[in-house]
Amino acid sequence: MMGAGSIGFTRRLMMDILAVKEFQDTEFHFMDINKENLEMVTNLCQQMIQFNKLPAKIIRTANLV
Repeated sequence: MMGAGSIGFTRRLMMDILAVKEFQDTEFHFMDINKENLEMVTNLCQQMIQFNKLPAKIIRTANLV
């Protein structure tokens, strides 16, 4: 997900995706050049995943390649 550092957009999108049972074990790849926002959004979404006891995973990077 490029531009994952956008807090409101990414959080809402993740909530919508994870609400679908077939997507609850997805491996998400977050990418953003703003490392601070990327870390904050990743942590927020990981907490959401853990709270709901879902098998989904998040991998984050600030690299464009």
